[in-house]
Amino acid sequence: MKLKSFHKNSTATMCLIAVMLSFMASFICATEVEMGDREINPGSSLIKWFLALNKRPYSFIPYDPRLILATIAEEGTDDFAYVLEVTRELGNDKAFSNIPVELIVQSTESQKKEIYRAFSEASDLKINWIYKDERQEYLTGLMQMEYASFSLFLSTWSGMRVPKTSNWLGIGHFSNIEAMDKGLDVSITDDLLLTENYYQSSGVNNFANLTLSRRNRRFLSDPEHYNHNVNHPYLKYSLDSAQDKSCIASPKFGLGELHLGLPFNSELIEKIDDYEMSVDKASTSLHQDLKQLLQDKPWLGYALTGHRDLNTQAETIQNVSYYTAYYQDEAFLKEYLDIIRRIEPGEIKIVTPTKSTILSTPAFREMLYEMGFSTIHYKSRGGSGIYFQRIGSEYRKITFINPGFIDNERAYNALAYFSQPLTLVTGDMSLIKAITMNKIPFYEWHYFQTDVNKHLQSLWKGTGLESFFVNDYQPEIKAAALNQFNLDSPLRREINRRIISAHNAMPGLLDVIWLVHRPSHALWNLDTQVRERLENGQNDELFHEIKQTESMDIRDILATKVLIQHSRDQSTGFNQYQLDELFMLIQDPRLREYLIPLLNKH
Repeated sequence: MKLKSFHKNSTATMCLIAVMLSFMASFICATEVEMGDREINPGSSLIKWFLALNKRPYSFIPYDPRLILATIAEEGTDDFAYVLEVTRELGNDKAFSNIPVELIVQSTESQKKEIYRAFSEASDLKINWIYKDERQEYLTGLMQMEYASFSLFLSTWSGMRVPKTSNWLGIGHFSNIEAMDKGLDVSITDDLLLTENYYQSSGVNNFANLTLSRRNRRFLSDPEHYNHNVNHPYLKYSLDSAQDKSCIASPKFGLGELHLGLPFNSELIEKIDDYEMSVDKASTSLHQDLKQLLQDKPWLGYALTGHRDLNTQAETIQNVSYYTAYYQDEAFLKEYLDIIRRIEPGEIKIVTPTKSTILSTPAFREMLYEMGFSTIHYKSRGGSGIYFQRIGSEYRKITFINPGFIDNERAYNALAYFSQPLTLVTGDMSLIKAITMNKIPFYEWHYFQTDVNKHLQSLWKGTGLESFFVNDYQPEIKAAALNQFNLDSPLRREINRRIISAHNAMPGLLDVIWLVHRPSHALWNLDTQVRERLENGQNDELFHEIKQTESMDIRDILATKVLIQHSRDQSTGFNQYQLDELFMLIQDPRLREYLIPLLNKH
């Protein structure tokens, strides 16, 4: 029997799926979770990949639903922030209130303490911490996934064991997706050279990064190491080949055409919109968050405004020019400051966690003096410091303000929002917040993220800021672009809101979680249809049905599912001609890209 025609934009698509697959035998499904109705978009690349990768859920073990969010957070906080953002979003949506959420975090004892310190709400979550050097706890933690209704792996997760019995999905952090026809070795070498050139142009001696670049280039030139060593960001395609005999490329978060977008926080989006559209801004929650911050840290308001009156600091601070800089590498801080000094007259105030011990080093002070700063101030809760070196007639003052630890994220968001539009950010979560706050992000990239600026450049095309979003060390050119661009222009908000609308991965993540807990949904019939055809040896019939499916989205799902199944057991009965044709039928460029490493493996 042939599949009926589908129309991509038809509201009756879901019903048609059920009708067209009426030949299927009945089966026992998992108990539905009471979640209400939700419109699922089969055109979403995330939904397509999820359906192609997973089987229809037949039963939950135990019979109550349980969602697992997993990541590896062994350094930094971005990996944990990914699972935390999804947890927050689920908590804000009543439709998911009947699904208990647990976190599995592979980490270290020291990083665990850092996460609890950075995220106060983490103590309210059920978190299973696992450590690779404690094998029994590690295995016990991983076994939790086998009893979950769904496991979602986010950010850094390659190397974690995926569950055998439950549905699951893994999405990596923002990094390059290189064109396979270019060759990984060439791509990585180019990116490492680009990184090395940036550090050399900056004049900041970062021995660790230069050594990393050169070591990796030597590694790539050694065929023996390249072919056998998979401990590299570009080479982590495998889910766990020993476990389910497959090697599948991991989709990635990001802003490129082949990426799945970024998980924007809906609550923060609404808060920013409410403030910017409100007539009475003092009554908005964002303004109240700022007031709370200044009440908690009165010295910070005084450092920014020069006024001690807590009743007026929140209003005064909105008329004060200050910048925020959260960075890891001084090369990016140097270019950021070099840009600011060209666009900001008078004193420059930088809110940054930079410690006084860094400012007191001769090399750091010399870097500032070379940029024309003759007076350097430092302010923090613990005190202040002043460094002088007047040269010539020019007098430029720069003040570094270390806000200290801010355990209230709403307060942190308010401090960041009321800063100047240009902001230095590092990591995915900081970039997400900068876009949400309608900023112009100066992004500190790593050698496996050299495409981030390329993506931002395309998204800001036509604004005059194309020359700003480049990986070269060019503070003068970037400052000229910013001076030409009106930073107060409504265009800044328009561009960022357009980015969020087109690249918000959060709705897709919620769709996936919703769908796995609705096993009677018509989209799951596609899985049953493919499996029954293959089990009955009707691969030729299935091949023709897929070819004749008019809905591009449904055809993408069916063809991808067959190719994944063939790569796993090599016994689908399809010949190479049919496999090649199925691949060519797939129109979604993301699915094609995810399949290439898998198909090249066999």
